[in-house]
Parts: sequence; structure tokens; C-alpha cells
Amino acid sequence: MSIHNLSDVRRDLKNLGGGDGGSNMVDERLRHLESDVAVIKATMLTKDEFNQAYIVIKNDINTSHTSLKNDINTSHMSLIKWMVGTALAIVSVIGGLMIGIANILAKALGQ
Repeated sequence: MSIHNLSDVRRDLKNLGGGDGGSNMVDERLRHLESDVAVIKATMLTKDEFNQAYIVIKNDINTSHTSLKNDINTSHMSLIKWMVGTALAIVSVIGGLMIGIANILAKALGQ
């Protein structure tokens, strides 16, 4: 049996109630059911609203991912530059020490 609306349900349940006392209880239950259904309909997302929310969330995730990726790339470049700079500084210090020691040895051996 297919039920398309609440008025059909009300009619069918009144027929099943079989009296005044039963129909009052049925009416009360149906009012409660109708209010619950109204609340559900008011709070449910439609398909379009769901799709829009999905698109917004997906765009936020993509933006966040892109931002994180850029931050990581920037950090890697900074780290590489720092390592190259440190290596050049160490080579310069060692080269200066070697030249200084060579000059000292040349003076000592030359005299």
C-alpha cells in the first residue's frame, strides 16, 4: 500500500480507530507526527543545498591544502638556502685558516 500524504493516513487511521475515544488519540498522534515531520522537513538539506555545502567544503579543503603546500615549499627553500650559506661560510673559514697557516709556515721556513 502506498501512502502519499498525511490526510490519507489520517483517514485510514480514523477508520481503524472504531470510535470516538480511539479517534481522539489517533488525532493527537497524527498532530504530533505532523509536527515532527514539519520539523524534519525544515531541518533537512535539499539536494541543491547539500551540493552547495559540499562545494564550499571542497574549496576550503583545496585552499587549505594549497596553502600548506606553499608553506612547505617555502620552508624547504629556506632550509636549502641556509644549508648552502652555512657550507659557504665553513669553506671560507677553512680556506682562510689554510691561507693563514700557509703564510705562517712560509715565513717560518723562509727565515
